[in-house]
Amino acid sequence: MLFLVLAVLSSVTVAASIKVSENAGRNRISVALINYCIAAVVMFILWLLHGAVSVSGITVVCGVYAGITWVVALVLMMYAIQRIGIAISSAVVRMAVLLPTILSIVIWFEIPSTLQICGIALAAISILLLSLKVVRHENKFHLPDVIMVLGVWVTSGAAQLASKLYAELCPAREKDGYLVILFIVAFGVAWIWLRITGRTVEKKDLGYGVAVGVPNALSGLFLVSALQVLPGILVYPATAAAGVLLTVILGIALWREKLGIKGALGIAAAIIALVLVNLK
Repeated sequence: MLFLVLAVLSSVTVAASIKVSENAGRNRISVALINYCIAAVVMFILWLLHGAVSVSGITVVCGVYAGITWVVALVLMMYAIQRIGIAISSAVVRMAVLLPTILSIVIWFEIPSTLQICGIALAAISILLLSLKVVRHENKFHLPDVIMVLGVWVTSGAAQLASKLYAELCPAREKDGYLVILFIVAFGVAWIWLRITGRTVEKKDLGYGVAVGVPNALSGLFLVSALQVLPGILVYPATAAAGVLLTVILGIALWREKLGIKGALGIAAAIIALVLVNLK
């Protein structure tokens, strides 16, 4: 249970750090690049301290998949936080748990109870409500924002699935090596992305990248550790529900974000859904 608590606190810190970075107008790809560089260094040191256990081919494959999906999900989340705020964006990211949760049921036969099925249905409703929140005040759809919300949900779900794949397919002793590969690949993807866009890393980006990178590395470590001792159908909803609640509180208290009726209903539905999915 300790790993669950630490994973939640780390992920909320990541979201808050991204919010500060966005408010400062820093380049997203540059911050992401520094973030993954720091995370890779942190995990490499831990890997060495734990004996530098070699990794198998399947762990390499899972690490590469995770690295690619993580950086794409992070950049989209940065954009979403800037466009619609930390509360709604983080709620959409947390609801991405629906994807690995459903796959845990389908692939690994983690059979849900009636309450969990109700939770999954309510989660789908909450995603709809959160998508409607990005409708402009004139009551007209702003299609790019709606697509962005759905994109954040899909990419975040794909990224969260990576930890479940590792927990199910890879040897537990290779956890540190897996995370090293994950962050090195993510760093490489971010570097290529930065080169394509023609941007450069500025000194002002360094502090923000570090602020995101350290808790990001710890978040991945704690999530994988939790999945090694607890079922995914418990870990994902528990971390997601707590993460939504804490991030919403931060958004309202620190940045005076206004949810609106649709946003408030969507977040309330998300929290209830995640609690239900967590029940047997």
